Amino acid sequence: MSNSRIITIPEFHAKLLNNYRDIYVYLPPSYDLNPNKSYPVLYMHDGQNIFHPAKGTNESWNIHKTCDRLIREGKIEEIIIVGIPNMGEERGSEYAHFASTALASFIYEFKGLLYEDFIIKDLKPYIDSSFRTLKDSNNTALMGSSMGGLVTYHIGFRKPEIFGKLGIISPYMVHTDMDTFQLTPHYEKYKTKKPLKIWMDIGGYEGLISVDHVKDIADELVEAGYTPGVDLIYYCDLKAAHTEKDWANRMHVPLLYFFGSIGTPVSVSLEGRSIAGLTGKKVHINPVVKYDSGFAMSVINGKYTVENPEILTVEANGTIHPKAIGCTKVVFEFDSLKTANAYTVIDHVSESVNVSISVNVPAATDSETIDIYGLQLKKQKQGLYSDTFTVPRDMAIRFSIARESGFGSETFEVDKNGSRFTRDLKITDDISINYVVESWADSII
Repeated sequence: MSNSRIITIPEFHAKLLNNYRDIYVYLPPSYDLNPNKSYPVLYMHDGQNIFHPAKGTNESWNIHKTCDRLIREGKIEEIIIVGIPNMGEERGSEYAHFASTALASFIYEFKGLLYEDFIIKDLKPYIDSSFRTLKDSNNTALMGSSMGGLVTYHIGFRKPEIFGKLGIISPYMVHTDMDTFQLTPHYEKYKTKKPLKIWMDIGGYEGLISVDHVKDIADELVEAGYTPGVDLIYYCDLKAAHTEKDWANRMHVPLLYFFGSIGTPVSVSLEGRSIAGLTGKKVHINPVVKYDSGFAMSVINGKYTVENPEILTVEANGTIHPKAIGCTKVVFEFDSLKTANAYTVIDHVSESVNVSISVNVPAATDSETIDIYGLQLKKQKQGLYSDTFTVPRDMAIRFSIARESGFGSETFEVDKNGSRFTRDLKITDDISINYVVESWADSII
């Protein structure tokens, strides 16, 4: 088998946006060997990061490597991948279709309709005329993460006759105010089922891009008529963060769903919070099924049996309904697999918790504040910063401590080897935490 290759189409013009960007195209191993064969196409936003390392993090989706491996293993058919780079500061504007107060606060201009026009009327016709593509919607997929997930959702639901497969990765579809934690959805709710095959996922360490927000949208799609496990797959990876590295780690899963065979289920586990309150925070069970192919999904139409239904009941979508204080076993069945977990009901589980954070830093640090995932800690004395915050319960983040270093840049903490140092924090209850920063290194954001 020949090798795949990535080619660059330089300075491609978007007519209505009136801007230019390079386009990257992955051609599969047999493309040059079989001139009579045509291929499905996957279009991806933030295209400068899907094959190449992102600036600042040096991380990549490496989707070409994942594709090569799956093709070599015979798990997916060969496909063409089109990487559509974002336009830097214009990214938010191009990925936002509709005005919302939350997005307007970022000074976005809501150019999503123009970006949609660019992909459909400028780019896709060029790709279809320049390469051997299968042009129908069943063989055309669209994928993006964060706001790229938002624009994928809107374009796909508006134009299902063009894009029949949607990869909605870690989508930023609900804004959480960092000061008040007020929630503002900024997506259209499409209540009519479209001829789409949808992949939607979320990581557990994505902070204010919440598991609950994405799970609720998946439930809305079920209400609109999509069948979980058939034309809708939802997956919550509770260990994943909002990074190219984490997206790369699970890219094989939607590729198997869209372009291959998912295989046979081999294991199931019940993940997530096991303590619910008679009042307060809504709690979902996250049943994760894994397959022999490497495929994985969360089940959102499951079969649950509760040992003592007087204590709690469980909906098919995993929502727990507490009835009385106590503990009971919940059994979950999927195909021929079965597992169980104990769940406890207490009087109340609050929506938010308090976290006190203190950070010891090198004595020469001169910033007035330092930053932890947007939480600003005030300087108390030389070498010590601290503050107390109220945050959503179960908020989980992967972060580096940072300080301002002028001209729009931040200095991040580094380890003894000079590499950017990252930390994981999941806040399940009131807590006090102390961190120590050994040293800083400049990194322009």
